[in-house]
Amino acid sequence: MKFFKYVTAETAKIVLESGRRRWTRPLRFNDPFDNQFDLHVEFNEATIVDLVLNGMWEFYLRLQKREPINFFGQVVIPPEDVAELSRDKLFGHEALRTNIRDASQKLKAEAPSMQKQLRAILNNSLVFCVSEVHDNILMWSHYAQDHTGAVLEFDTDKDIFSTLRRAEKVEYSKTMPRFMTEQDVIRFFSFQWQLNAKEHFHRSVFTKAADWSYEKEWRVWLPVGDPLGWSDPNYVLPLEQFGFIDQEYKREELVGIYLGCRMSQDNVGTLRDLVLKLFPHASLHRATKSAREFALQFEPLP
Repeated sequence: MKFFKYVTAETAKIVLESGRRRWTRPLRFNDPFDNQFDLHVEFNEATIVDLVLNGMWEFYLRLQKREPINFFGQVVIPPEDVAELSRDKLFGHEALRTNIRDASQKLKAEAPSMQKQLRAILNNSLVFCVSEVHDNILMWSHYAQDHTGAVLEFDTDKDIFSTLRRAEKVEYSKTMPRFMTEQDVIRFFSFQWQLNAKEHFHRSVFTKAADWSYEKEWRVWLPVGDPLGWSDPNYVLPLEQFGFIDQEYKREELVGIYLGCRMSQDNVGTLRDLVLKLFPHASLHRATKSAREFALQFEPLP
């Protein structure tokens, strides 16, 4: 797959000359919501007990076809033949209602502590963001310094090692994801769902506000020190005090450079010389404004 990185002209020079790409901490993102929202536990305390009991009963009705997913099911499953047990005999005990109520309230009370741990790991991580498109006018304006910059094209299909092969697509949403919705809580206490730290981290890292959907973003996320065991040790990057690190990439990955329609002739000449010298395999294009559309056109440079 091919990915595109929008950069200023000066950044383009640095990336081409140094053979390095900059990984950034989420705290430096321009969107204050990106990786900076809490994952709340939400449910109606007045109805949650009855809803969980309904979920337990529905689970037991099909117990012969399914195994409990989490440890609660292993503990609560009775030794008798389930088919011979009534709902009241299984779930009519007041003690069970009390336990569900106490456990759900404890879960909600512990959410801030879990969120604090999640936030610490997110803030102490590195992200590299790319797009699946190279011709978005807004992105040229935002990230390529008002069309005076460039877009770098990277190809992950090359037979070389590339961290971009670990890129995952960003999901865009009008609402923030939750640590646990009411349905999650019901499924959790009725043995049908297991808490998964990686899943919750994924929601935080790869969910952005719907307003950003035009970016068609993909990103590679690396927790420094890899506390979740997500990556091979070769992928782990040290975190510098400035909140970013410049990491080498294989020059074969960079297969195309697109120069902005407002780029100065001096920068065009400098970048052309760098491409010819260091990336002779890469294509070079110059953006121009379409005469009939709100769109950019790209012409190859000799």
